[in-house]
Formats: sequence, structure tokens, C-alpha cells
Amino acid sequence: MTHAQLVEVARKWLKGYSKCKLVVTELVTGAGETPDAIGWRRGGDTIVVECKASRPDFKADAQKFFRREPNEGMGAYRYFLAPIGMLRA
Repeated sequence: MTHAQLVEVARKWLKGYSKCKLVVTELVTGAGETPDAIGWRRGGDTIVVECKASRPDFKADAQKFFRREPNEGMGAYRYFLAPIGMLRA
């Protein structure tokens, strides 16, 4: 799957399963974080989905400031979305 296809899957998941009332993809923020997909649920909870189409991209993500300092990042809930079989527990 391409990154764009993964972002579309994330958008649909946020709108459907997660019941987000507002979903935005590729949101550029002043905080330096650009979540691939972010959704807001009733009550203000936010869910961020980061889409990774390759293992090197996933590994590079760990170096981002807001991954090392989770309280500085966006999203009350944060998920990664990757093609089946790309990541292992």
C-alpha cells in the first residue's frame, strides 16, 4: 500500500469505527507535527493515526521530538497504521 492509500484507510477508520465528528488529513501545525490523520470525537478527545508505508519510515519516526516527549505531541490517543506484515510485536 502507498502512504496515500494508508491515509485514506485511516480517515475512513476515524470517521466510522472511532466515530470522530471531524477528521483532517495531513494537517500542518505550528507545533512542527503533521499528523497523517487526526480526528475529534464528541467531548474533545483526539485520535492521531500515523501512516507508515515502509519500515525505514517507521524507524525514523521514533527520532521525532514528540515521540520522545509524548506529552508534547498531538492526540489523546495515538496509533500507527502500516501494511499487514510490515511491523512485528
